[in-house]
Amino acid sequence: MLKIKDSVDLKELEKFGFLKHKRIDIRHDKKGSYEEEFYLKDYGDTIIEVCISRINSDWRHPNGLYEVHIGIDQECSGGALEYVIQDIYDLTQARLLEKVED
Repeated sequence: MLKIKDSVDLKELEKFGFLKHKRIDIRHDKKGSYEEEFYLKDYGDTIIEVCISRINSDWRHPNGLYEVHIGIDQECSGGALEYVIQDIYDLTQARLLEKVED
């Protein structure tokens, strides 16, 4: 899997069109709420997401902190995939990514 290198200033992602988001989910059960911060690039039916923090989250998202997650809508036509591949290539060329063993 790919992850953002620990030494990278995360604001660098903004140069590649990523936007910083915060998600707060207020649950009505005993677990309370949780909060996540992440960088996201949205292509319509496909996204690249890099989660940078999680608070009180027991939900296991497909990606750990700083790992690159590519989410593809089931009804995706595949048109955005070439842009996703190009952006992953650009992030790699900029030396922002590293391959890690699962």
